[in-house]
Amino acid sequence: MALYRASAPAFIPILRKSGIDDPSQRASADYKAPWRANLGPSDDMVLMTRLDDDDGFAPTGLLRYQLAARKTRRRTVLMFPAGVRVWSGRYSLVNHDKNAMHTLITPPGDELCVYDYGHTKVRQTVRVHTVDHVPAWLWVRHRDTLSGHREGRRPIDSFIRRMFPVDWSALTEAWRV
Repeated sequence: MALYRASAPAFIPILRKSGIDDPSQRASADYKAPWRANLGPSDDMVLMTRLDDDDGFAPTGLLRYQLAARKTRRRTVLMFPAGVRVWSGRYSLVNHDKNAMHTLITPPGDELCVYDYGHTKVRQTVRVHTVDHVPAWLWVRHRDTLSGHREGRRPIDSFIRRMFPVDWSALTEAWRV
């Protein structure tokens, strides 16, 4: 919330009470929220990319997913296992072959949604294709992070800033809060 308020001149949060106290259960319930009922079968191939609102892709990430998607016509998850975790002005290179920042391809008529399964169970649910091993995603850790993993081994440097051209000053501000 602090990051959004710092970056938007007219930020108005819309909050809803879920009645669930456990943060991870609350997040899981949100994935099954009423918006899901509006998704039906498509007449075309569909690419759905899962990305939390506090994370990001390298500028080439979505293009790399689109190019890889052209080579399949069946239900498949496209995965970049390599990414960068940032926390409090530091970063670590991460290899995570069940990460949340993946893309689900579904053929015409297939109603599976990228939020119908937990990302840690992706390999039990869908065929997974590794696109490449070039760091593709930025996994931002902050004080409200549900899963922990608050760690960075090296100071964020110009190479990481060029790889992920985000508003680093806003992230720095969020880490101070």
